Amino acid sequence: MAFFKSLTEKADEFYYGKNGKKQDYAKALKYYEKAANNLNKIDPYSRYMAGFMYYYGRGTARDYQKAGKYFGWAKSKYPDAAYHLGLMYKDGICYTKNVVSAFQHFKEAADKITNAQYELALMYANGTAYEHTNEGYVAVTDLTKATEWMEKAAAQGHEDAKKWLAENQISDEERANSLYNRKEYAEAMKWYLKAADAGEEYSMYSIGHMYRYGQGVDKNEDVAMDWLNKAAKKGSKNAKDAIKEWKAEKKAAAKQAKDKQSQIANAVITANNYYHGKNGKPQDYKQAAHWVKIAAEAGDTGSMGMLGAMLWNGQGIQADLKSAVYWLERAVQNGDSSYIEPLSDLYNDYGRELFGREAYSEALTYCKKAVEKRKHCYQAMLALGYMYAFGKGTPKNRELAEKWLKEVIFEGDDEELKKSAMEILTPLKLGQI
Repeated sequence: MAFFKSLTEKADEFYYGKNGKKQDYAKALKYYEKAANNLNKIDPYSRYMAGFMYYYGRGTARDYQKAGKYFGWAKSKYPDAAYHLGLMYKDGICYTKNVVSAFQHFKEAADKITNAQYELALMYANGTAYEHTNEGYVAVTDLTKATEWMEKAAAQGHEDAKKWLAENQISDEERANSLYNRKEYAEAMKWYLKAADAGEEYSMYSIGHMYRYGQGVDKNEDVAMDWLNKAAKKGSKNAKDAIKEWKAEKKAAAKQAKDKQSQIANAVITANNYYHGKNGKPQDYKQAAHWVKIAAEAGDTGSMGMLGAMLWNGQGIQADLKSAVYWLERAVQNGDSSYIEPLSDLYNDYGRELFGREAYSEALTYCKKAVEKRKHCYQAMLALGYMYAFGKGTPKNRELAEKWLKEVIFEGDDEELKKSAMEILTPLKLGQI
């Protein structure tokens, strides 16, 4: 390890003329190459320096072939090596001229190397930037990207970049359009707003469009319409067409929603008539289940719960506990708390059948919801007392068990539930559970 470090140190001493050594590029190159070619110890710095000296002919005649070799070895660690390779591919030095490879090497170096930023910008401006797509590498002309890279180079003091920017200014709207096409929506919005402030009607339309579809901003239809109206007043055909199309869509959506509600109402009424055998319909649970399913699938919350109950009981339809749970849960999620208690019963009594395991934790969750949402849920209270007493789905909790069991016994009106509660509470108080 020390041996290779000393080679690099010696090379630096001769290259920079330090530590009492006279500047001697030939001797420096000798040591850099020794370090660079030892494959047992990778030394990217010496490889880069060897490439640099061969490229510029320092301490040796120019040798682009060797320069390219060393730069290729060093480019992953030294962006300037990638930049020089880009120049060699761009100008056909040693390698066959290849703008695709030139662009890729400049791009690889551009985050660190100012000259690479400038070269990359020129390629975007001249249409010789090659970006990878699903169809392979495609030539791209993008003045916005050119400007962005020129701005970065100019900020580092690159005079040619400053000159280019002075001679090739693009509008805020052009920059926004380019960013939008690249799907950089948040950044595009910033430039559209600047252009809109300057009175650009297309930018006003674009802002409206982006608010309508939530591109780069939170979706907001009111703000979207405000911007589209502003653009339309400025004469934007795009905005006028968008407003017309949007209004037509809203009208169609309203009609569709109205038709759907009418269909749901008809299905609910028909199901109810068959279920109860009224309004000229015979009592027919199979027909009732058919129409309840139509209403549930269309989004009617009450029908979701009713379908779940019918599936649970096999009433007019093949019994299916998993499907029953699905529809009951959908009803509860849509805000119908009346089905919370039946869900808790399903999980409590049929956990193994449903999931191949006990489902007390799920049952506990729904029992808690049932007693929170609805009064007099004594079946759920009994279940809570049982689960807290025996530690089913929760650690044992004698205090909570007694609370819920007493609620059933002293407040309930179902004698069977009271009896079941007493059968748990008595041994619990005696310490037998």
